[in-house]
Amino acid sequence: MMFYNCQSLLWCLLVLHLVSWSEAQESPSINVTTFSTDESLRARQDVCDRYQLYDRGEVELRLALKGLTLRPLFTKGSFFNLDQDTNQLDEANPGLAAVLMDELARRAGFTWRNSYGITEGPPPGSGKTWTNLLLWGTDYFDVYCDWYAKTLARLKLGISFPEGFYDSSYILVGVAEAPPDNSINLWQWLEPFDTQVWICIVITIIGSGVLHQILDHIPPARQHKRRPTKPTFNEYRSRSSLSNHNNINTEEIYEGAHTIGDGIFLSSLLFTQHFQFMPRTAPSRLFSASMGLWALLINSNYTANLASFFVIENTPQLAIQSIDDAIAAGFPLCVWKDTASHEYVKDTYPQAKFIEANTELELYQAIVNGDCPVGVSSVQAFQLSQNQKQFNPDCGLYWVGRIIEPVNAGFSVKADAGNLCTSLIHNVLNLHLVEMKVDGFIDAAWEKEREKTNDQNCASDQNASSDDTSNSGSRSIKEMAGTFVLHSAFGAAAVLLMIVMRLRDKYKQMSDQSRQELHNTVFSVRRRPHHTKDDDYGMPDNDIMGPDHDHSNRLDHSDHPAREQQHVRYGGVLTTEERFEELKHSMRKRQDELEQTIQEQLGTILDLLQKQQQRPEQCKNEWRSKTSSWDL
Repeated sequence: MMFYNCQSLLWCLLVLHLVSWSEAQESPSINVTTFSTDESLRARQDVCDRYQLYDRGEVELRLALKGLTLRPLFTKGSFFNLDQDTNQLDEANPGLAAVLMDELARRAGFTWRNSYGITEGPPPGSGKTWTNLLLWGTDYFDVYCDWYAKTLARLKLGISFPEGFYDSSYILVGVAEAPPDNSINLWQWLEPFDTQVWICIVITIIGSGVLHQILDHIPPARQHKRRPTKPTFNEYRSRSSLSNHNNINTEEIYEGAHTIGDGIFLSSLLFTQHFQFMPRTAPSRLFSASMGLWALLINSNYTANLASFFVIENTPQLAIQSIDDAIAAGFPLCVWKDTASHEYVKDTYPQAKFIEANTELELYQAIVNGDCPVGVSSVQAFQLSQNQKQFNPDCGLYWVGRIIEPVNAGFSVKADAGNLCTSLIHNVLNLHLVEMKVDGFIDAAWEKEREKTNDQNCASDQNASSDDTSNSGSRSIKEMAGTFVLHSAFGAAAVLLMIVMRLRDKYKQMSDQSRQELHNTVFSVRRRPHHTKDDDYGMPDNDIMGPDHDHSNRLDHSDHPAREQQHVRYGGVLTTEERFEELKHSMRKRQDELEQTIQEQLGTILDLLQKQQQRPEQCKNEWRSKTSSWDL
């Protein structure tokens, strides 16, 4: 007993000499030199007495470590974050390992914050690997709290792994040649042609429309009879309505209605492969054929170039989809030196060439800098790194190919069932970790960890391993938004133009009506003293029934001053609707005149018939004199 006390006292003195304890500050309390071989500094505890209690059924497995001061080992870094100034655990962002250990301590009833050690990984140049560090850490501490991959080689070395929480499956990570553009490009539909080509296209469309009209409306010198000008669509509709209701030939009314604006419009439609020209002359037919060929070539080039732009954007930047592809192409692989993934690739692909990085950050920096086209990493590491600027500054990293080897990772414990009974610690931690995974605590902890570490938001669809390729060729709204915005802008302009024209027509109509009412009032007052029965329309009788009467469809503007003013204002050129109104007015006036004349002639005939009964010979001569001037 005395010997046991002296030995314990000596052990405590050695620990106090080489190890600093800090009960209140929660700083590393066991500072054992990494890879130390001093057995007296081993912090792994004997828990066989607790195992005996569990074995006898006196305590549940979940509470077998209750009251124990556990001595874990952590790797300093983002997984276990210490404040650089105070060397104490950062309470604002302690790291996922500290969060999980706190929850395990709460559920199992042990403590750890005042009795843990810290390591920074295998010392550079020591020739030691992470597996060597794992063996030493689990031998000197109760549990090694870091994400160590559960591999067959490590299981053979006597390392046991409680339930994992870290997806350490090996994958390839590459970087795109150009950073992905997440902004909406409204002008991407213009990219098949450069600016100079588009300017030439616009000039050609306008010039072709004007030149076609010139060629189509200037006939050859020997052309004796000119065919009527082709009316536009609106004129076809107006002509059909006019012909159906009045049964008159209106060809002369529409002469010259096909304007230069119509030609430019039809020329612009030709760019979309809609040929609407109806050339009449040989020069215009030749020019129309040339325009059709030009539009075909331009449209074909535009379609082909636009499709090639979309195909190029959808083509993966790397032809490498596996390690075999990289080896066949002679490309080196970036690896995190001496990790489980490095050992696996080195053993499986001995012919591969490697670029070794000492840290995970150096691995991703080598990939981003182009030192190697792809690098070997893990699923969880990629998901954490892609939204951190120091790992992925341009959001260019993406997952290449499929999973190389599925691997789980988590805490590790030495497989010891009889010496110090460390396997009891494994069993207790495994039970609680399974429960934490089932009740969602681990997933929630991961989500909070990502929120703390993410400082950018790169596209989550950069994962190239997805099997869902059904939408890989679909155009997104950012690529096609320009066409929709352009069409909407023209639609808004058309609506605005319609409103302006309706307001203008309404104003003109109200103004014409006011001038018409004023003119009718003045005209009726001025003509009233001279008004006679035979002069209802302001015309002498000899103009109605005289022998020299002109029976042509002469338009009279005497009672239409607004039209007369408009006729003068527009240089004698009236629109189709105005000429139609003039024609209807002339026909109505002519009808009234004929009715008046017929009534007068019938009255004269009745008077002569009455006189014939009284004086036949005298009435016969009078009949001849009065009817000789009638236009029957």
